[in-house]
Amino acid sequence: MPLPSLSLRKSLVVAAALGTAAALAPALAEAQNRATKQGWWIRIESAPPSGTTLNFFGGESMKHSNLWFTWQAGDPKAFDVPSDWLTYPTLFVRATEQPEGTEVRFCLFYQDAGAEDFFLVDEASGLVKQSDRDEDCVP
Repeated sequence: MPLPSLSLRKSLVVAAALGTAAALAPALAEAQNRATKQGWWIRIESAPPSGTTLNFFGGESMKHSNLWFTWQAGDPKAFDVPSDWLTYPTLFVRATEQPEGTEVRFCLFYQDAGAEDFFLVDEASGLVKQSDRDEDCVP
């Protein structure tokens, strides 16, 4: 059986992405609020150039993670993870940037403690425990 045309495949990918985005809309809207610091939260430490977009994925593990927030220059620099994940004992976080090639630093916190300092150039990820500490991340 022949493969669908490239334009049809692209259309299907876009349709699937839009369906996923619609399903995740409540979590994405929730993430856009400033950080309450009641559990896991992220703060962008460096000043990415205008036009930079950061896509944050997360969950219990790499296998069980999904896109939950797209940050753009001008958005609040500190924000909570989705409420379902706030108290996970271990959190998987992955971030990608567009356009690629710009170094961006962000910190992952659990409540009032810095847990992991990430240096993002194209992509960064990590599995972080509530008890992890990184002295470079100060709330």
